[in-house]
Parts: sequence; C-alpha cells; structure tokens
Amino acid sequence: MSSFKSYLKDELGLSITSRKWRGADSLPLFLSKVASYLLCSCNGAKFIAAEVKQEASLPELKRIASQVSARSGMQVAIVAQIDARQRKALVSQRIPFVVPDRQAFLPMLGFAATAKQDPAPLTKTLAPSTQAVLVALIANPAIRSSEDLMRTTGIPASSVSRALEDLARRGLVEKSKEGREVIIDRDVNKNALVKSAKGCLRMPVVRIIYARKNAQTSLLPLAGESALASRSMLAPPKMEQRAASRNAFITRSLDEVQLGELLDTETVEIQIWSYNPLVAGGSTVDDVSLALSLVQDEDERVISQLNTLFEEELWQ
Repeated sequence: MSSFKSYLKDELGLSITSRKWRGADSLPLFLSKVASYLLCSCNGAKFIAAEVKQEASLPELKRIASQVSARSGMQVAIVAQIDARQRKALVSQRIPFVVPDRQAFLPMLGFAATAKQDPAPLTKTLAPSTQAVLVALIANPAIRSSEDLMRTTGIPASSVSRALEDLARRGLVEKSKEGREVIIDRDVNKNALVKSAKGCLRMPVVRIIYARKNAQTSLLPLAGESALASRSMLAPPKMEQRAASRNAFITRSLDEVQLGELLDTETVEIQIWSYNPLVAGGSTVDDVSLALSLVQDEDERVISQLNTLFEEELWQ
C-alpha cells in the first residue's frame, strides 16, 4: 500500500494513517483473496482501502466496493490499476478509487477525480514565466517555499506551480512538501545555478522602442548598459535605457519617437521584456536577466564588466 499512500501524500497533500482492517478476517473467501484491506483515516474521515491483487473487471470492482462497504459500514476505496473506461464508470457511480501515480477519486474526503497527465516534452528554452521564477530564486537565496516565491514575484500560484514543475524536471530545483506547502531546494550559489541553466535561458527583451524622455519614462527601471553602468565601472550610454513588461508598457502613456528624431540625451530606449523586469522583488533588474539582455551584443567592454559583476568568467 506504500505507493498508494505516498501518491496521496506527495501529489495531493493528503496524510493518511492506516492499519490492517480486522474485519478482513471475517470476509467471504472470494473477497479476502481478491484484495488486501486497510482501515484508513484522513482529516477525521475513515474508510477502507481495498488493494486489488490482480486485474479485475468493472462488475468485480463494484462488487468489492459494495459488499465490503455493507459489512464495514464505511466507504471503500478501490486501489488498483484501473483503465480509463472503468475509472469513468466508477466516478459516475461515485465509487471511490485510487490509481497510484495517475488518478484519485475520494468524494468522502472532498476530492473530485484528479488525473495526472503525462508531462509535455521540455522546451529548449524556458517559458518567460518559468525564467521569471528562476531568476527570482537566483536573486533571493532566502526564498524557501512557493508562498515566499509568490509574495516576492507577484506571480499567481498556478504559474508558480507550473514553473517549479518545469524547473524540477530539468534538475534545477528540487521540490518537497511540508503539509500543503511546497518547499524549494536548489543550489544557492548564484553562478553554479546559472551555469546549470545556461542552455535553456532566453533573452528577456522582445522589442525595443524609443520615446521622449519625461517623468513617465523615469519611473521605469534602468536596463541594458544604463543598468550595468550603475553597478560597474562601465560608462553610461548617452541614450538612457530602461525596461518595461508588456503590460506595463501598454498602461503607460509614452511619447514614442523615431530613432534620431531627438537628441540622444532627450531620448530613452525602452526595452519591452517578456516578463516583469522587477520580478526578483528589488527596485532594479536582477543581475541574471540584465546579463542575458546584454551578452548577445558581444561587446567586449560589456562582457568584461558582467564577468566582474559575477566575479567569474561566466559570460562570453
């Protein structure tokens, strides 16, 4: 029964206590031979888990559930490798069951059918939201749980969950559970984690526009060489560079101009990012996203200052 209990705990957050059901000794032979039985308790509710020992037909599964339930006075959850057609029939008749690593239907515990889908193949590069989660983890070694991550980044719970699953499948983080909380473990050495993820990281900048420099543009965080200059020995560019997420760009009133229409000192280059430039929770763009926005230019001055920033020949 260990796989049954582990599945409910690891995938659904249900902590099940169990012991051998004494009533199994008085069952008719056809019931005692076809399954083994545990008396289970979860959140104050008790039920019998019947682990079917061999392949059984739908009528046989229904008979186990109904007859053991009648004798025990409790609901019976069938634990077996049940095909999709059988699972659908059991759900329609509200007969509880657990298919370890695939699906659980436990209406007495308030759980509807929840199927585990085969994961989609990993993409070559991280989705923007997944990269946003990763750079936030790199920038904030103190983040320990998904709750911490959501508070820091403002990313919804569903997106955080998908991102952590993707990162876990790539071996970049490890997940565990404490109650219903997801605990995140990873290499807190910033450079080591960047090296591990380097092959799947993407350029965060998806578009560049130019605008008249004004009070609105000054509210955007510095980006590109302007941001690097603020934290290194690099001289700042004549034309200021700032970053905005797609949503922030849409909601701001900016006076767009053509490159060269105004003096460089009167113009600001605005990088539109695929995720929030401040997703790591600070008032400036995080170091990793900044580096990714700059390395493709292959400017030796910039690469040198980035490597100084990371205290290692990390960017080429």
